[in-house]
Amino acid sequence: MRLQDLDGSVAMPPGLDLTVIRESIEYIEGRAPALLDLYFKRASGFSLVVGNCGAKALDSYSVYEKSRHSHTAQQRFPDLKRRNAPDPPSPGQSLESKASKRPWALQSR
Repeated sequence: MRLQDLDGSVAMPPGLDLTVIRESIEYIEGRAPALLDLYFKRASGFSLVVGNCGAKALDSYSVYEKSRHSHTAQQRFPDLKRRNAPDPPSPGQSLESKASKRPWALQSR
């Protein structure tokens, strides 16, 4: 992952910048391949693994945190909230971590 490959003109949520995004991508690329081997047989495997790795990466490198309620974290909405935000957080203090194998041009139609 090269920082110059990221588009700096894209609006980011508060507290995120290209450095955090790059670190998170590197985190996902380092951990996801082994897990994908286990889950790829299921259609939802890619989204599950990369979405979870993305949430963990943003929790590690950004001002956003995952739900700390381990028994409900998988069902929680949103996936992440700004640290110290009230529960439930407002939309402006929330992020969802999602993954897709489809190119953006196809997905956004």
